[in-house]
Amino acid sequence: MTYPLLFPRGQCSWNTGMEHVEERRTAKRTRVTQLQYYAYRLSQRNGFSILHNSVRLAVHLPQQQPIVYQDGQEAQAIERTALRKTTLTSWFELNKNDPSAHISYSDIPQHYVFDKSTTNWKKRQRGGQNVIGRLPVVRILRYSFPESL
Repeated sequence: MTYPLLFPRGQCSWNTGMEHVEERRTAKRTRVTQLQYYAYRLSQRNGFSILHNSVRLAVHLPQQQPIVYQDGQEAQAIERTALRKTTLTSWFELNKNDPSAHISYSDIPQHYVFDKSTTNWKKRQRGGQNVIGRLPVVRILRYSFPESL
């Protein structure tokens, strides 16, 4: 029994001049695990996920917030950074001032919204069931090794 080979553009059967391609070597990996898929989805920019909205939370040591400045304006940038509160420093103040707000740092976006204009956490008016607090990876040796010397 023979089967005809049909090609959409070209000859209708096999011939000796056909190029042989090893598909296993040239094919890209097309399968991903659920863990890889959701890790990818959660690492995307805020507001683009159908499943959950992620809020990036700052992690830094005391008085070591990241500073963005232009050449020649270093002093003004340091003064602005001393006055500016991050999500972490504002969370510390929220826990100090509001006794009912003792929530872990990673869970705070489910109950509060960070207002960038006032740099304070405000209680959510609507539900925050689909909000995830995203913490960056912090290498422990980076902070603990210099302090131990």
